[in-house]
Amino acid sequence: MAKKFTFRLDPILKIRSYIVSLTKDELTQIVRKRNEKEELINNKEQYYKSLIAIKPNSGKALDMQAIVSHQEKVKEEIKKLKYEKTQLQEIENYKRAKLTDAMQKEKMLEKLKERKKEIHNNQLSKEETIILDDIGRVAQSKIQKF
Repeated sequence: MAKKFTFRLDPILKIRSYIVSLTKDELTQIVRKRNEKEELINNKEQYYKSLIAIKPNSGKALDMQAIVSHQEKVKEEIKKLKYEKTQLQEIENYKRAKLTDAMQKEKMLEKLKERKKEIHNNQLSKEETIILDDIGRVAQSKIQKF
């Protein structure tokens, strides 16, 4: 009966695969948050452009001051959102590097497993050849005795 191939580091490979899937999920969440932030920035910028395009009807200083104040507030919000987006991009880059590292570690173990399996298969093939040669010799010797 042929020996079954067992890879001693298989539990570690499973853990590394799990880490890769977790890291992919984390990266996906960060990318989604960054995309949402970019969309929010685009909406705010469009709103800001529409505010700038509005010309006040009345010449009251209080109305003009309120409009300018609101424009400045929206501009500050855009600046804050861009800063948050930059932070998310940095986190995304970190998560991407972490994912690359985790994938490299997983790939390394997978290649080791493939090599070990190939060695195992070669060893089984050699053992099978030896057994078949022995059977052939025994059969040949029985034929020669008759």
